[in-house]
Amino acid sequence: MELKKGDVVRLKSGGPKMTIKFIEGETVACVWFNEKNQKQEAAFEAEMLEKSDKDRTAGISLVRG
Repeated sequence: MELKKGDVVRLKSGGPKMTIKFIEGETVACVWFNEKNQKQEAAFEAEMLEKSDKDRTAGISLVRG
């Protein structure tokens, strides 16, 4: 799976949909809004994420730019 800035992802373990803010190395910074509509931000290892759509493929490749 290829990840890039602006993609909508979620943790493989579940949770809210998040938008990729930037990618640095294998670290992906994401932003989302919680149930109180408060902005949240956190960074995750790329292997912990999956695109939130139904079309998923094996493996992850990062596109920087």
